Amino acid sequence: MQTLQDNHLGDRLTLRAVGRTLKIDSLPTAGNYGNVLVKIVDRAGGELFREIRPKGPGMLFDPVLPAPGEYGLCLYAGPVEDNTYHGLYCSEAGIPMTFDGRGLSFKPSPFAISNGCFMQALPVSGEFLTEALAPTVNIQCRDTRIRTLAAEIRKGRIFKESILVGVHDWVAKNVSYDYDALAEGLIDDVHGAVDVLIRRRSVCCGYHNLTAALLRACGIPAVGIACCSLLHGTQKADHIMTAAFAGRRWHLMDVTWDSDLDYRHGKVSAKTGMGLSHSYCDATLPFISLTHRFDDYEF
Repeated sequence: MQTLQDNHLGDRLTLRAVGRTLKIDSLPTAGNYGNVLVKIVDRAGGELFREIRPKGPGMLFDPVLPAPGEYGLCLYAGPVEDNTYHGLYCSEAGIPMTFDGRGLSFKPSPFAISNGCFMQALPVSGEFLTEALAPTVNIQCRDTRIRTLAAEIRKGRIFKESILVGVHDWVAKNVSYDYDALAEGLIDDVHGAVDVLIRRRSVCCGYHNLTAALLRACGIPAVGIACCSLLHGTQKADHIMTAAFAGRRWHLMDVTWDSDLDYRHGKVSAKTGMGLSHSYCDATLPFISLTHRFDDYEF
């Protein structure tokens, strides 16, 4: 049996491969959907298996595949308001799997080892963590507006891990991905934490800056991880996410990808209608390495 989980939280996606059977052991509890659609595709994207089941624990699927090889497992949830299904996983190519003629297994990311080495080398010294709490030009964690919101998020939360999730959820629920700014080449103009808090829209750098500012205002060290988004097929860092230090370890967060809000043509709309995701909130290394290749950290 082989297991793949998207995050370390209780609200997680848990997949198990047992022989030829695929088992969805648990699903994110958030989201306005009642069914799960499972597809398996070949490397060219051709559909080989499709089945819809009501959302629930312990769902079993027994796909019949034509031959040993590499395949993609695609997961969709729905129907939502427009009676369509939307992906539970960012890549349309699906989660990589292999079939050896006897059973299914999840194919590890080629970047899992290098990402693991990167995280092991990320400092945890007192000097480093102190710097990861300090304000910067774009992470204005001592600004009154940031500190006020941080206090509201922190209210009633005792543990830093809970505060971390609270910050993630607030940013994911309130900030839209600004496709207008992206199209106009304005991604570097207004992405400081305070600007994003006021405008409620940005691209990945703004999501990170506001997330890091709120975390630092809550006393949680946070740094940015510049990374290559493997979905875009680029070889250089084109994305940034957040690493937060709590409970003696670094927690990986990509709030940009967990938000369900878009800003296009001057209007805010939902990407899927399923609400925020926790797939990349305290993400597991095997899962996030399927879509992210870590490059460097920055304060």
